Amino acid sequence: MSDWVPAISSSSVVALVCFIWGTYYKAAIEKGVQHRFDAKLEEVRSQFRQDEENHKQAIKAQDERISALRSGALAGMASRSAALDKRRLEAIETLWAAASDYGPLKMAGKMTQNLNMEKMIEAAELDKPGSENIRQLASFIWTTCKLDEYKATSQNIARERPFVSPLAWAIYTAHAIAVSSPVVELGAIRTGVGPKLLKDPKPLLDSIKAVLPGYAKYIDDFGSVAMPHLVEPLEDALLKELRKSLDGGESDEQTLSKAATIIKAAETLLTGESLAVTP
Repeated sequence: MSDWVPAISSSSVVALVCFIWGTYYKAAIEKGVQHRFDAKLEEVRSQFRQDEENHKQAIKAQDERISALRSGALAGMASRSAALDKRRLEAIETLWAAASDYGPLKMAGKMTQNLNMEKMIEAAELDKPGSENIRQLASFIWTTCKLDEYKATSQNIARERPFVSPLAWAIYTAHAIAVSSPVVELGAIRTGVGPKLLKDPKPLLDSIKAVLPGYAKYIDDFGSVAMPHLVEPLEDALLKELRKSLDGGESDEQTLSKAATIIKAAETLLTGESLAVTP
């Protein structure tokens, strides 16, 4: 039995030493692993903070560029819009002045509106019996209205066309036709040229019907005789359209639409760069 005691004692000592050594070694290993883990974690955190700062700087720089694009483009558009608005106002004023400049022509239309101009043109043809008296009547009206002295101020009116609405230009054109048509007929009576040199009035009447659809039946019923009676309705329609243009509703809507397009373009222009810095 005494032989077992040293053996047991030796085994206990070895076990105790192994336990102490294992505990220490395990703690050392765990401490070393934790240290490396903490170092790696701090490295990752540092890199993340650096990336985050770089991203913030990139976003700031991009915002500044977008802001510059916006302000520059919108400022240019505002300047252009102001100049264009000024030119449109000038065109509207010029167009209405031209439409109001037909005084002698309107007078001639008033004096002939109760006459059957088509029959008078035929009856006033040279070498027809009694044609001289009809030509003299036409000459009297012509002289009374001072048509020889009339000079239109609308010779260059076509240059205003790009700056007024298509409808305003169509109404102005129809108005000019309605005003001048009786004068053309009066000239045909006065000179005795007959109807053969006059244009077919149908296309002219169709253009007026397109502008004044409410008068279509009236025009169909009376033909070119209706021309002098359409001058005032056409003036009213022109004035209404020009006032609409002055209100600027359409222009404002176009400006806002262009501004939205510019802002969208500025924001998407740097899309590729934005994606490049996204973490």
